[in-house]
Amino acid sequence: MRESIKQGQQKLAAVENETKQRQAKLKTYQATKFDVNSVKTKESRFHKRYVLVDRFDFDKLKQGASLTDTYFTETLSQRSDMDIQKDQLIKAESKAMELDIENRRLQKLVGTLQGIVRSVDRFLQRKLGVGLPSEWLERAGLKEPSKKAPQRPQERSEGQHDELDGPSL
Repeated sequence: MRESIKQGQQKLAAVENETKQRQAKLKTYQATKFDVNSVKTKESRFHKRYVLVDRFDFDKLKQGASLTDTYFTETLSQRSDMDIQKDQLIKAESKAMELDIENRRLQKLVGTLQGIVRSVDRFLQRKLGVGLPSEWLERAGLKEPSKKAPQRPQERSEGQHDELDGPSL
């Protein structure tokens, strides 16, 4: 597993280095006002599809062609990076929407459960004259927490269980 991660990191580093080299090559290229239409040409007598070109013009055309390939591949890689980032943004937005919907659903459930606890408390008060313990109401979010710190599970005695303490909403 670690080897595959290291290999992936090495491949990523190689791609980044190659990209940096291409970008450096594009930055060093000095564009000149070279008009392709003004290239000195002379038609060949024997081959109809070939043209004779001046050596200086040929070197300029060759350099431009190599940089065009570099520019084209750089543009493609930038477009693919943009597409990947757009996909990631869309996924993040959809995940945020899902979490928002889930949060609303959970808030409704908590409200419903608080209503049930409130109803049980009222019922016990009316019928038996006994209310729910204040700790239960605090956990349900129906009462402000007391100033004393709640007991942590490590501080409790071994015989005491969380179930005996009441619901935790």
